[in-house]
Amino acid sequence: MNQGRKPFKKSATKKDFIEALWKSAGLVTIACEESGYSYHRYKKELEKDEEFQSEVEFIKQKISDVAEAEL
Repeated sequence: MNQGRKPFKKSATKKDFIEALWKSAGLVTIACEESGYSYHRYKKELEKDEEFQSEVEFIKQKISDVAEAEL
């Protein structure tokens, strides 16, 4: 059933997710799978933690800027 995905870890931290988000080029689903941070938890933290939200938006903007520069 798991099809090669890592199981979600209760011990996964926001830092784990942020690092995985950088490595996944801003792809949230991939970052969740790689870090063990559940998508539900990601959405919940995104709503309540402004610092986390800012970090996620910063990464997405940087990735977008790089992609645009390569066009």
